[in-house]
Amino acid sequence: EFLRTLPLTVIYTLTASLILALTFTPIVAARFLKASAKKKSGPIDNLMSNFRDNLYLPSLQTALKYPGRFIAGSAIALIGCFALFPVVGVSFFPTADKPLLLIEVDTPYGTSLTRTDAAVRFVENVLDSVDFVRDYTSNTGKGNPQIYYNRIPKELNKNHGQVIVNFAEWNPEKFYATLAHLREKFATYPGAEITFSELKNGPPFAAPIEIKILGDDLDKMRESSFELERIIRETPGTLNVINPFARRKTDLKVAINRDKAGMIGLPVNDIDLAVRASLTGVTVDELTMRDGDNYPLVVRLPFDEKPGIEDFEKVYLTTRTGAQVPLKQVANIQFESGIAQFGRYNQRRSVAVTADVFDADKTKQITEAIIERLPEIQLPEGSEFYIAGEYETQQESFGDLGQLLLVALLSIFAVLVAQFRSLIQPVVIFSAIPLAFTGSILALFFTGWTFSFFAFVGFTSLVGIVVNNSIILVDYTNQLIRGGTPLREALETACQTRFQPIVLTSVTTILGLLPLTLTNTSLWSPLGWTIIGGMVSSTFLTLVIVPILYKWVTKEEAIAV
Repeated sequence: EFLRTLPLTVIYTLTASLILALTFTPIVAARFLKASAKKKSGPIDNLMSNFRDNLYLPSLQTALKYPGRFIAGSAIALIGCFALFPVVGVSFFPTADKPLLLIEVDTPYGTSLTRTDAAVRFVENVLDSVDFVRDYTSNTGKGNPQIYYNRIPKELNKNHGQVIVNFAEWNPEKFYATLAHLREKFATYPGAEITFSELKNGPPFAAPIEIKILGDDLDKMRESSFELERIIRETPGTLNVINPFARRKTDLKVAINRDKAGMIGLPVNDIDLAVRASLTGVTVDELTMRDGDNYPLVVRLPFDEKPGIEDFEKVYLTTRTGAQVPLKQVANIQFESGIAQFGRYNQRRSVAVTADVFDADKTKQITEAIIERLPEIQLPEGSEFYIAGEYETQQESFGDLGQLLLVALLSIFAVLVAQFRSLIQPVVIFSAIPLAFTGSILALFFTGWTFSFFAFVGFTSLVGIVVNNSIILVDYTNQLIRGGTPLREALETACQTRFQPIVLTSVTTILGLLPLTLTNTSLWSPLGWTIIGGMVSSTFLTLVIVPILYKWVTKEEAIAV
């Protein structure tokens, strides 16, 4: 769903292109193109002809003479790229590479807005001392508006504040050095948890690392959560570890003596309303200002910080007879400490311990390092771990994309079988795909990008592109053989004739991708380099490897029908 517009745009564009190529282009060509006895060669024609005649065709003849060596060389290159894959690395969605930082300020549950604002002011003072900071925007009691497409705004909460920081420029060295400085400064502030995270691409999720404990016994889950928190903190590369059990909140428990309340004629609803009004207030009127703005007048108990038992001793209730009865006479009031936040997953209680990472490209490796240590935690019977966060999303997304890639390959293969009426020739055509993988991995390696989700999308797109060159070559060779041309001569003629169209088609595709690729953004550059690298390697290797395989598997009499 996140990428749905991308393939739809390509599908609509290619469909329109096909219709125009079959209708509009012939009309325009017939109207404006004129046949000439002799066509002058341009500089591109001369360059392509010299490359073809002096380098490519001699190489092709050598390849057809010693096919085993070229096949072995291509296989070694492919194996080498598979070996290089761990060096390139795998990431899901990389960081956004934007000079922005989101700082979260969380004070204990029940903290007043004044104290939360003081913590936010501390953050502002630290930022004022950093020259690399251009400006910042703060919000206390709620989150910022939606500052990025995958950042969900926080709801109203008086113990939460956010600061969005805009740096002078995107300079990775200065950016991460500043983060280290801020982390050291924020750690000194008591009474608040100050964390920050850089913006990332991709769909929204709670945190890069999220491990849930599923169970029924909260006390035992609490013990396990602290062990899990310790393991995550000890794992290199993690930061901002959050354990909900470490964030306690105080709940007000009002035990109403229903018998006593009934005896004096005091409805339970009135008691509930009085308690709620004391805590959050009740609107008694509305104040209209001269400028026309209206403001509600709210009455509540006069406490500045968290209320205590003594504050509720001031609460009196009015019975139906008009008598004033203190709240403590009909209810037992006490405060209880409990877990601030826990959810449910598959109808079971769950507590999620989350963490950020220093390097977003290493989220998978860090998560796997944590998973390896999970057996150290002795979970109670009936409890289990559930790996969520970016790791889960990555596994699901790559798995889904892998299934779609398989469907695409089978669909293309079925079309080729129907077109060529052969099971062998589609296999020859498909040889371009592993050749493309070789170039894609090399391109990512030399440009420094990891094999991210968008690189996978690029490779999926590449599958449908690179087979086109093989189709052109195989189809024309078949035509020549049907016309009576010997196999070897047909291969050389097809390669010579189709060399320029194949190369120019690939070059125009690469040139079309360069503006997107050279933006040097972590989202689009891996996609562009994956396609460009695959196009380069598959184009030139296809012009050599496909003729070799074609010669091996093709019988002239089987085509001359």
